[in-house]
Amino acid sequence: GVTETLSAELERYKERVKLLEERQNVDLGTREKLTIDDILQEKNTQFVDLEKEINNLKQTISEQSKEEELLTKTFNVFKNESKEKEAKNIDIEIALEKKVKELNNIVYKMGQSV
Repeated sequence: GVTETLSAELERYKERVKLLEERQNVDLGTREKLTIDDILQEKNTQFVDLEKEINNLKQTISEQSKEEELLTKTFNVFKNESKEKEAKNIDIEIALEKKVKELNNIVYKMGQSV
């Protein structure tokens, strides 16, 4: 993902810095040394920016992971509560059906005795 891409870019940058430092050790003119210093400063700034971006992405991933965990727990609580209510409603429905049968029996017996 993004972190891997940034890490790979960071490694390429480090290799380029190493090469530039090796070249700088060779006897170069002042102008070339200043140019290389400017490039190194720019790359160091880019390096710091990339490190900040990587850290921000890691923080975002961590926060999203915690949020996902919390949402999953909340979902499971609601799911369990729903199952409990459904079971309770089934029990009530069975009890009501039993009472209806009892009342039907009473009405039937009353009809026979009249």
